Amino acid sequence: MLGGPVSAEEMTAFMGKLWFKPLAGLSLGRPGALAFYRDFDETAAFDAHPGNFVKDDNGVVLPIDLILLRADGPLQKALGRHLT
Repeated sequence: MLGGPVSAEEMTAFMGKLWFKPLAGLSLGRPGALAFYRDFDETAAFDAHPGNFVKDDNGVVLPIDLILLRADGPLQKALGRHLT
């Protein structure tokens, strides 16, 4: 059973606990979706929006359908300008 919708702040906090940093001004996937990047393993996460996260009855936030991608050199360069 679901505990309720997940806010942008909750998504950002969840991703931050996994060392992902927001990519400001970048929205890929659903319009308005958030994007994140983790530099230590060069992983980008796209399409972060409330429909791709769930919160269980205990308030635990879980991603269910993010787009994960290993960023090669050109993509890292393109994403770099969006890091906050």
